[in-house]
Amino acid sequence: MDATGKWAKRGVWLTLAAVLTIGCNPITLTSVLLRSETKTPAQFPLRPKEGPKKDKDEEIKVLVLASLAPGAMTSEFAGADREVSAAIAKLLPEVGKANKETFTVISGRQLDTFKTQNPSWRSMHAATIGKRLGADYVVELSMSGLQMYQPGALNNIYEGKAVVSVDVTATADASAPPQHYVHSFNYPGFPRSADSIPPAQFRIEFVNKLAQEIVFYHVDHKAAEGIAAR
Repeated sequence: MDATGKWAKRGVWLTLAAVLTIGCNPITLTSVLLRSETKTPAQFPLRPKEGPKKDKDEEIKVLVLASLAPGAMTSEFAGADREVSAAIAKLLPEVGKANKETFTVISGRQLDTFKTQNPSWRSMHAATIGKRLGADYVVELSMSGLQMYQPGALNNIYEGKAVVSVDVTATADASAPPQHYVHSFNYPGFPRSADSIPPAQFRIEFVNKLAQEIVFYHVDHKAAEGIAAR
C-alpha cells in the first residue's frame, strides 16, 4: 500500500473513532449535519415575493408596537412589552444576517419621540405610524395571559406562559388587511423548580425565547438555530 492509501485508510479510522466518541452512528451524524443546513421557511415573511424590496440585499425597516392587554399579567412582568420589543429589535437583524438579509428595527427612542409629539397616536392607523417613522412593516403585538409561576404552586415552580396576538401591516398599502396570527407561548415547556435560577434570570430567558419565536414567524432560519435555542 502506498503512502496515499495509508493516509486515506487512517482518515477513515479517525472519522469512525470520532463518531463513536460522540455516541452517534454515521447515519445519525449525517442527518444532524444535513438538518443543521436546512432552512425553515417563515410563515409570515417580511420580505415580499414581488416588488422593489423582494431582493435580499434590499433593507427592510420594521416598527414593533408591543402592548399588554388589560389584566394581561402578574406583577412579575411589568414592562414586559418594552423588553420584548427590545429583544425583537436585537434578534431580527441577527437572524436576517444569518439568512443574508438586512432588517432594521425602528428604535424605541424614535418611537417614544413620535408618541410625545403625537399625543393621539393611539387613534392612528398602524400603517400611518409606520410610514411616518420610515418603516416598511409594522408588527403589532398584544400580549395577554402572562405568568411566571405555576398557579397554586406558591411561587415555587416556574411555568411561564403568554398569548400573543400579532398583526403585521405593510405601510405601502394601508387599505390591505394585516396578516394576523395568535402565538401561544410556554417556557420552558415543563415545570421547573424556582430554586434553579433567580426570577430575574428566568424573566430574561422568557422574554428572549418569546422574541425568538416571534422573529422566526417572519424570517427564514436554519433548523439548528431553533434547536440550539431550545
